[in-house]
Amino acid sequence: MPTASVTYIVEDGRAVSLSVRIGDGQAGGSAAFLGTHKVAEGPEIEDHELGEGGHLRGRVLVVSTTVVDIRAEHDRTSAFVELRGGHPETMPVIQAQTAPTGGAVNYLTVVRFI
Repeated sequence: MPTASVTYIVEDGRAVSLSVRIGDGQAGGSAAFLGTHKVAEGPEIEDHELGEGGHLRGRVLVVSTTVVDIRAEHDRTSAFVELRGGHPETMPVIQAQTAPTGGAVNYLTVVRFI
């Protein structure tokens, strides 16, 4: 399973948001967890507010994305996770992999807030 692990610097009193998209014209969905609490899910997650930096510092966000190959012309898959509101202001985490024809790829993104 492709996995990306990153840290994200947050500030007290400043809201942090999450967006998750599936690329390459493929299908699928994502779920995001802060600790064991599910905070967002869907085929796409757009500008979901996670909380302010002081509340997030020291916590871990886990985003699990499954991309299903539905394109007859190619087997490329990708998952795009984007955080906003910390340092840097916008932090993209992009993962990509070729799927077996008609198969699926599971992506895991782990973010530690500091």
